[in-house]
Amino acid sequence: MKKSDYSREVFEKYYNAKGHILEITLKDNIVLEGIFVGFVHGDESFDESYIIRWRFLPKDEVEKHIHLISIDGSEDYGRMLEQKDIKCVKFKE
Repeated sequence: MKKSDYSREVFEKYYNAKGHILEITLKDNIVLEGIFVGFVHGDESFDESYIIRWRFLPKDEVEKHIHLISIDGSEDYGRMLEQKDIKCVKFKE
């Protein structure tokens, strides 16, 4: 695991945000609002981050798809975000 692994901090603080909307700023300064609904672990033997990819659900799709998250694990909703593209994450105020 990388020494400065922001993905672990994001996972511990924001992954189970209990429906609170997150504000995710990407390195290209695009700002997204929504929730994380899944992730892909990195491979420590390849010196990858704890999380390398996040499944992100935009806030306008949360009500429509939130029931699917716990039912079928389907990946037909939201989008994948690469951890390396994330600049910062915080709770939407």
